[in-house]
Amino acid sequence: MELVITTHIPAAATVLSGSLFLCCAGGRAVSLPDDREAIVTVIPADGSGRLMPAGCVIAPEDGRFSISAGCETARIVDWGRGRAELIVNFRATPFPEGMPKLLDTIDFVKGSGEQTHAALFRDGGLRLAVSTAASERSYAICAGNDGSLQLLDIGSERLIIVHASGCNESVSKSKRFYGFEFSPHPPLREMLIALDEDIGIIASVEGDSCFIGDGYLVSVERLGTVFGHERRVRFELSGREKQLYDTGIGYYSAPKKQHASPNETALALLECVLLGRKDEALELLSAELAAEVGFDGLAEFFGGYDEARPVPPFGTETQSGQNDLVMAGTVTGDKAVPFEFTVEGGVITDVSEAEG
Repeated sequence: MELVITTHIPAAATVLSGSLFLCCAGGRAVSLPDDREAIVTVIPADGSGRLMPAGCVIAPEDGRFSISAGCETARIVDWGRGRAELIVNFRATPFPEGMPKLLDTIDFVKGSGEQTHAALFRDGGLRLAVSTAASERSYAICAGNDGSLQLLDIGSERLIIVHASGCNESVSKSKRFYGFEFSPHPPLREMLIALDEDIGIIASVEGDSCFIGDGYLVSVERLGTVFGHERRVRFELSGREKQLYDTGIGYYSAPKKQHASPNETALALLECVLLGRKDEALELLSAELAAEVGFDGLAEFFGGYDEARPVPPFGTETQSGQNDLVMAGTVTGDKAVPFEFTVEGGVITDVSEAEG
């Protein structure tokens, strides 16, 4: 049985059942016994010192691989014929460098007329110290390593907005450390946290980029596609509640990227179909193929799926001898379906499901 290990950093060392294999991002196929478990340890080698090794147990089961229960840093994608891809993320160490450090301060007058001073500082995460003539308190805000403060008036309500960056946090996670929640999925992100005058959390948003635009709380998520698509979500604050205003797919923080290789062209088509980007998908096809199948025909041919991925390098059998034939696949749950694409002159002239 073959396994390819994919990481999000340029290089990593992989230990399989005590034998060391060096691999780079994109992976390298290794053979695993089909009759016993294998211990997989992936060691980050990005030089930052912030990422911790990831480990799990891989076991063969009915011609497929299964992963040890409770593993939050890796997942298995089954490519069929005894081949699988182990996709690994790394936990970041929770304590950022250079703490404690004062990051920003603001002064304001509460509705009660009380003069208030707020200071944002880094101390194992972001904390907000709020002082008045009568009291001083400190609050854990989020697991970021940098940030700033601003005031936002919504009607008669005055809010303190914390813009946090370098966050390794997700509010959906339940594991806590030093008063903060940490996610096992770098890269580090941004958060906006809206607090009332009594430092009660009114709303929060997170994403690769977060900001206030035209009075809305805005979250932008980079989707990691060939073209660089981003998902933008805007929220409005109504009273003391966060309400969804609109969502969109587009290019909000950077211009559209160009596909440079046949492999990128094939993967971009699957991504555009998944995102419902009709015009972009049809532009990747030859005029004849676009007229023949149309966008609806493409969507029906590929079927429903959750993700588009390049086919990992499983030895030589996934590599075509034809320069114009490339592969990419759709993933639903942990099951992948590979497709073959004929790319000529920068456009796709034919698509078929790979034999297997």
